Parts: sequence; C-alpha cells; structure tokens
Amino acid sequence: MLALKVCGGRAVDLDFAVRRFRRGARTKFCFIDVVGDSMLGDGIRNGDRLSARLTNEFREGRISVFGTPYGLTLKRGFRGDDETVILRSSNPAYRDQVWSAAEVVVLAVVDQQALNFMWN
Repeated sequence: MLALKVCGGRAVDLDFAVRRFRRGARTKFCFIDVVGDSMLGDGIRNGDRLSARLTNEFREGRISVFGTPYGLTLKRGFRGDDETVILRSSNPAYRDQVWSAAEVVVLAVVDQQALNFMWN
C-alpha cells in the first residue's frame, strides 16, 4: 500500500484531514510526498512530490488521494456496481481495492499538468 504525507509535507491522519477539509481550509492545494511504488505505471515514483487540489469531488479515472479505513492512499478511482468504489494502482503487482462508497472519501485530485511536466 502507498503511504502519503499530505498538506505541507507533514504526516496527517485521515480524521484530521477530513475535519480540516470540512471546516473549509483556506489552502486549495497541497503537496503529496509519495512513499511506495503502486503508481509506477503512471510515472509516479517513490520519493516524488506531487501537487494536488483539495476537493471532495469524485473524478472518475483521475489520480486522487483517497481516505480509506486503512488510511490515505493515492490511486485512480472508478465507480463499481452497487455503490462500490474501485481504487486502482497503475503497477500491475498490486490488486484493485474495492470499497463501499461509504468507506471512501476523496481528499484531493493530483494536478494533471504537473504530471505532464514530470513526464516530459
């Protein structure tokens, strides 16, 4: 599983992140320090720092920071059948994670322009 540090590079637990977001944090963007290799297929490597827009809006197929019962994770999200959400790694060594929609919250969406800059 991919561990993340969000919002200014300090470790943030899910409860704190959700409370801060729901209070209406003034920050619209945060940085994500990537730990792990589950998104290697998208060119995101261990140690990379990504910018992301804070939002709770689900964006089908976009790389996003999700809060799950096991903590924060960076994946592509897809809607499944019967109120489920599929969190997919881009590294084939990792299986899809399937959660009920009630168990997952979107915290941020990775800035696609920043990813395009990293790849070029």
